[in-house]
Amino acid sequence: MKKIFRNLLVLAVSTTMILSSGCSIPFFDDDTKSEVTDENNVTSENSSVTKKVKKLVSDYYNALFKESIEKYNTTSKIPDNIKGFIAKRTLTEGDNNPEVGIHLPRYIEMNGMTIIKYGIVKGGKDDGIETTYIGKSGDELLYYTKVHLMVDSVPYDYFYNNFKANANTRLFEKQIANIDENQIDSFRVTASYDINVVKEGSDYKILRATESSVRPGYQNRVLTINNDFLQRNPYINVEKAESGKEYINKEDGKKFDNDIKVMEEFFKNLKTVDNERMNLLKSKWNIGQKEFTDYVNDVLKINVDNNKKQILQIDDKYNTKFSIDSFPLKVNMNKMVKVTNFNIIPHPAYTKKQNRYIVGFDAYVELSNGIIGQQTKFRYDYFITMNGDTKSPKITGIYLNNANFLETSNNNQESTTEN
Repeated sequence: MKKIFRNLLVLAVSTTMILSSGCSIPFFDDDTKSEVTDENNVTSENSSVTKKVKKLVSDYYNALFKESIEKYNTTSKIPDNIKGFIAKRTLTEGDNNPEVGIHLPRYIEMNGMTIIKYGIVKGGKDDGIETTYIGKSGDELLYYTKVHLMVDSVPYDYFYNNFKANANTRLFEKQIANIDENQIDSFRVTASYDINVVKEGSDYKILRATESSVRPGYQNRVLTINNDFLQRNPYINVEKAESGKEYINKEDGKKFDNDIKVMEEFFKNLKTVDNERMNLLKSKWNIGQKEFTDYVNDVLKINVDNNKKQILQIDDKYNTKFSIDSFPLKVNMNKMVKVTNFNIIPHPAYTKKQNRYIVGFDAYVELSNGIIGQQTKFRYDYFITMNGDTKSPKITGIYLNNANFLETSNNNQESTTEN
């Protein structure tokens, strides 16, 4: 009995030592263990599954947007240039089916323009194609992908005069050989897609790649007004690298910095325009362009920076581009004493041809009927347009959006803030 007990004890101790050691146990071979580990770590950025899927999706969208929209006029048919990325099930069951879950580039309306061309913006995060793991459904891996694109667009009326809808596909087809270059403007968009990926052998393939926020039904989805999966971005890219020091697009960053200097200089110059000069400026503005321009240039001298370079571009549409109501000094204001705390960002509607900014700043104003030494702080919000000249940037228009009272203060820094 004691011998049996002793043998059992030895067996138990031996088993424990084997299991706790680093010895290889032949339940799985190395390849199988690696695959299991990969499958269980699809959320890891460094797993082989994630790397394979990201490359698959990136290669797919690079191939997709390399071609013109005209190539995809038969949406129900999966184009040859992307078939290598698509799962066998989708190719066999979905090809020539209008409801196939492979959504292709198409003409889309946005803010008065119709997109007619796409190109991937390189150089940013993941080189313009960001793919994030969402979850798993059965044997399908689910991902959310953002594709950063530069697009060419034309005005609605031009598009509808030169493109006609195909009665069968409901897609628009170009009726002219070449687009008038003068009609084209460019901006950036971010397109969002829902991706379903399945494993085929040792590879991964795309089962579905659909527009996010898709409208049900083929006919509803391909409407040019269906742009729910697109986010419009300014043409200029002022995003900075992860370090926060350098712009991702150095050329755009340099232009942005130069434009900022001009806009800040202009509003600081307006400190010289007191109530009396503002009344004279209004009188000249009412007379005509020459009188207004001469007074701005020769008397007020608010049209130049510290280096005596011109910073304003005034034309015959001055009465709308430089509306007198858009100048910051208002009724009961004597002068601006200090201009500070600028916040300048590109307007979402910033395009290649129309350089627009949102400009905010604080101004300490001396009121005409205020107490001596007392200043009132306002927050001004403007829309500003620039001429787009990288060598000689100039303001071409100003529009006052808001002027909000913040607080009053005097020389000993006491203040009263609006409740």
